[in-house]
Amino acid sequence: MEMSKKTFTKASFWIGAGIIFLTIYLFIFYSSAAYSAFFKNFTPEDGSVTQTIFDAQAFVKAWNDGFAELILILTIPAVFLWLGFLIHKFQEQKDWRKYLKITGLAVIIFFFNCLLAYEITAKIYNIKLQGGLETMPPMTISYALQQINFWLIIFAGFVVNLIWSIMFRVLKTIKKS
Repeated sequence: MEMSKKTFTKASFWIGAGIIFLTIYLFIFYSSAAYSAFFKNFTPEDGSVTQTIFDAQAFVKAWNDGFAELILILTIPAVFLWLGFLIHKFQEQKDWRKYLKITGLAVIIFFFNCLLAYEITAKIYNIKLQGGLETMPPMTISYALQQINFWLIIFAGFVVNLIWSIMFRVLKTIKKS
């Protein structure tokens, strides 16, 4: 069954629009997450994952904090986007080693997302510990792995980054057809 050129053009448009949307999302996510993980001073009001990760003022706050902070929250998203784009480029290779390269990049992206997620989860934990009346177990990696905020951060970054990478491949496949 052959698809019309109009159908391919329409599909290409929507996938391209999706890539643009996810690029903007990933840039905002990683810059906000980096700011939250490395520079943000959490308050008891910052209890939800949305308030802890997505800081609408991350760029302004980083600018006010200093040049190094601003550069860091601008370059971290670029690194994650570049790693995601490399996954797409490795998918184009013909030999079996591409799977090793893709797996290696996915592990690197996952590891750094885990570091961001752990740091943010630890900050949430410390706020709860300071303001809470209940006793809490010590903050450990296994404790972080049991926290929903940790996994929400992983999904919001790592999984979306992989989807973004795959969308390039889909777009290229559609254009070749």
